[in-house]
Amino acid sequence: MIAPKPAPTMPEEAIYETPEVKVKVKVPWTGATCGFLLIRLWVGFRMLLSGVDKFEKDGELSLETYSTTTEGLRQLIIEHGRILDSTMHSFFTFILRMDDTPDWAEKTLSFCVNTFAYSLGWLLIVNGALLILGIFTRFNLFLAGLIFLVLSIGLMSLPDEQGVAWLGIHIGLVALALSMSRWCKLNLTPW
Repeated sequence: MIAPKPAPTMPEEAIYETPEVKVKVKVPWTGATCGFLLIRLWVGFRMLLSGVDKFEKDGELSLETYSTTTEGLRQLIIEHGRILDSTMHSFFTFILRMDDTPDWAEKTLSFCVNTFAYSLGWLLIVNGALLILGIFTRFNLFLAGLIFLVLSIGLMSLPDEQGVAWLGIHIGLVALALSMSRWCKLNLTPW
């Protein structure tokens, strides 16, 4: 009877041998491949549905709802971002020995806040869809990790410990998926 013996260097291959014949067979679906696929799909659907949620109100999707949601997010960042203001003020006054925070620094911070708030929903939807389809998987997983990290930093300034913990788990899953990316199969792009 022929019994499979896994190869020590390549987990995607199995060696079947008899006394007369030794055959290497590619095994496309290893446990690691299935695990990576499940994590990739979970992160993709999490991002996609979080993005769609920003457009939804009372069961209907609209751009007006998205505008309202992003304006609320922008105001929340500005109102509760006192840590950013005090950190920026400390940086310019104590480290650079300036009298006050320069105007360009406040404008840059405001530009970054507005850009992040208004693009977040679209970014979540596009990134989630690309992850689900398996297009540029490693890049999109890294981008998902960065998005979760930025959201975590924002929640740390509020403080919202439960939200930070949940996003920390998300970042851990993304890191796990990136470390398993050599088992990245069933994608539309090879990387």
